[in-house]
Amino acid sequence: MEETKTGLLDIILLLIKGKKFIIIFTLIASIYAIIYTLVVDEKWTSEFTVFPLTTQEPFSASLDFMAGMGFGGGQNARAINFKNSAVLKSRSISEEVIEKFDLINYFNITEDDPTRAMSDAVTKLQQGLLSVLINNEINMLSVRITTTDRYFSKARLGNI
Repeated sequence: MEETKTGLLDIILLLIKGKKFIIIFTLIASIYAIIYTLVVDEKWTSEFTVFPLTTQEPFSASLDFMAGMGFGGGQNARAINFKNSAVLKSRSISEEVIEKFDLINYFNITEDDPTRAMSDAVTKLQQGLLSVLINNEINMLSVRITTTDRYFSKARLGNI
């Protein structure tokens, strides 16, 4: 078998032969990109990360191992992350966040019944706006807020 070598000239000739396809494909991709940027809302994300404090006891390593195996034990980082995540996702905390940052207006909820409006806001908060992520490998808890409002964090978190 004889090896054939492809030179730069062969590649240029191949591109010249396919120039119609290249131009049409580039135009279609450009039109799609323009339409996509006009239709889809921009998303803005703010995130903070928390490393939980653990109790430093003489046998904390063995207590962490026992707790990791499900046998109880001390307050290891995984257990603290799980508890903090549950607290952040709880309805009472969600309602406090909604009231503090006036999220019923942010979500454009026009429900007359305040209980139903709060329930709708809690659902929207927990399903679309707030994400609580636990990384058990490095014992880290991350809270992520994703909005379509560029100045949401700046305007609302400045009131804390």
